[in-house]
Amino acid sequence: MTLLMNATHASHLSKSKVLPPQDGDLPTYVRANGLLRLSVSKHTQHGYQREVHEEGTARLRFPRHHDGPLNVMMMNVAGGVAGGDCFSTTVAAKEDTELTVSTPAAERIYRSAGAAAKFDIQLDVERNASMAWIPQETILFNGAKLVRRINVACQSSSRLILAEMLVLGRRESGETFTSGEVRDHWDIRIDNRLVMAERLHLTSDVFAQGTRHGTFGTSHAFATVVIIEPNGMDKLEQHRQTLNTYGASDVDTASTAYSGLIAIRLRSTKAGALRALLDRFLAGIADASRNAGQHKQREFLRGASACN
Repeated sequence: MTLLMNATHASHLSKSKVLPPQDGDLPTYVRANGLLRLSVSKHTQHGYQREVHEEGTARLRFPRHHDGPLNVMMMNVAGGVAGGDCFSTTVAAKEDTELTVSTPAAERIYRSAGAAAKFDIQLDVERNASMAWIPQETILFNGAKLVRRINVACQSSSRLILAEMLVLGRRESGETFTSGEVRDHWDIRIDNRLVMAERLHLTSDVFAQGTRHGTFGTSHAFATVVIIEPNGMDKLEQHRQTLNTYGASDVDTASTAYSGLIAIRLRSTKAGALRALLDRFLAGIADASRNAGQHKQREFLRGASACN
């Protein structure tokens, strides 16, 4: 009798309409939150001292190295980012240090029914220090919401390579990004002087007009590269030639120099083509900036990702 009642009850439940919970209904313990704090200072002639703080699902790993920059790998062990997840990262390169920061795989931002995923990033590069911030791309699934803030503080004697790539939708899987939201705020300062303030706000209305040249054309993959180094603006033509050398017909590029930095934009209808060009370009400027180890580390991380 009990079995019959349970079977009848299950049949009744199978016919009822079950609504998925809204983002606002989820308790805080379901959310993924991560906090990273890393400070690198000179310890010996050939070594660095690291101060590390980790919380939540965020992790730092340091692949073995001998000479050259300290290699840092950031990881999110949650396996992706959902609406309402929050991550905070602070990386400080103290005087006369060199470090490269990357990730073992692309970050994925999943569809959200309400709250946005939030990333707060603070990069501090002190006098005569060098930092390469070159994470792999961030992929936004259709319907994803992202709020990201990047704040950078450099000195006029610092060296910085900052490269970020966004991919809207998984076009290779047949997904088109038609709804969602992206708020991307960048503030970059050199000697406490604001030299770059960018506010990007994309909504579903913009994505609906994506085929217009005033927005993205037909592109769905984008990258921004910022290069800061002493007398770095003199290398604008050199960087343009490098882009032309490695460039592909399906990747559009534009570059400019102002206020002590070089800013480069890339866009493409093919995320793989843009990623390949970005890798080759970063290899070239890493060599030119006396940071050849940076590209080797990026390639190591991509190889590790492919094995996962």
